[in-house]
Amino acid sequence: MVEQVTKNIKIVSSKTSDTRGLFTLAPLAPGMGFTVGNSIRRILLAFSEGYAITGVRFSPAVAHEFASIEGVVEDMAQIILNLKKIRLKKVKDMEEDKIVVPFKPNQDGTLTGAQLAEASGAFDILNPEQIICHLDKKVDMKMELIIAKNFGYVPVDEMKSEKQVFGFFEIDAMYSPVINVNFTTEDMLVGGRTDYQKILLDIETNGTVTPKEALDNAIKSLRDIYTNLSNEEIKDAPKQTEETAAVEKDKLRINKLLDTPLSKLNESGELSARVVNSLHLEGINYLRDILGKSINDLLAYENFGKKCAQDIEAFLNKKKISLDMKIVKRKQ
Repeated sequence: MVEQVTKNIKIVSSKTSDTRGLFTLAPLAPGMGFTVGNSIRRILLAFSEGYAITGVRFSPAVAHEFASIEGVVEDMAQIILNLKKIRLKKVKDMEEDKIVVPFKPNQDGTLTGAQLAEASGAFDILNPEQIICHLDKKVDMKMELIIAKNFGYVPVDEMKSEKQVFGFFEIDAMYSPVINVNFTTEDMLVGGRTDYQKILLDIETNGTVTPKEALDNAIKSLRDIYTNLSNEEIKDAPKQTEETAAVEKDKLRINKLLDTPLSKLNESGELSARVVNSLHLEGINYLRDILGKSINDLLAYENFGKKCAQDIEAFLNKKKISLDMKIVKRKQ
């Protein structure tokens, strides 16, 4: 019963937007709600993939992260903090890992995420209103943003990049598009029992992926983890087609017939007494016992003449059985 219910776990209801999703997963066997819910939550928070700005380089070069830039209100430290807030979504399948952005203020005298989107051919900025810095029109410089894909949070000291290059500044990267995940479990009725469970899952993302996409990716990651723990690949059971079902049904029919005593086939009028008696004299009591033999082999038996051969051939043809069929031997 537990195995049957476990195979039927699915999202039975959902209410979603681009950034918030409420999902109900059911039914789960008694006691499994917290185990499954917590596993999904941990994967969502720690292993959801996303894109982030991991470094910036200015041209002309800036000496250090606390330096001020002529014509720019914010210092380097504040600009880096603002770049951390940029939310990136890849919209084209391109091998682009950097964006070069000229310092050109908009009408408000600010450089925002909108200008980053204009400079990129592969990424969309989901918060284009995010201010990066305030500057005047006399500023003549550009910045190169390095972009990477990963999961979770990666601090600067764990990055392996261009640390030794003058004027290059690494940025702590929050790759995960999932902001928050909460879940609760409730009992539900299944087959007369009230202790089965359902999971109420609340997922919040930054909009670079939808909550449903994040949940689907988390479930796939869990499946991959458990597959790797097994010595053999976990495969879905192949769906039985009408053709394969018919073949299996015919195999059952043939095996049942092969295991029917010859005496019963005589009683039902399907085999003549002459055939049955001749075979009994040779110690043959089931049709299965003559498989692998030829008609000439049977004709070599005492009292098994041409009439018996004709009768047995007619019977086998009617039942769609041939003597050379390879059938598993009957269990004794």
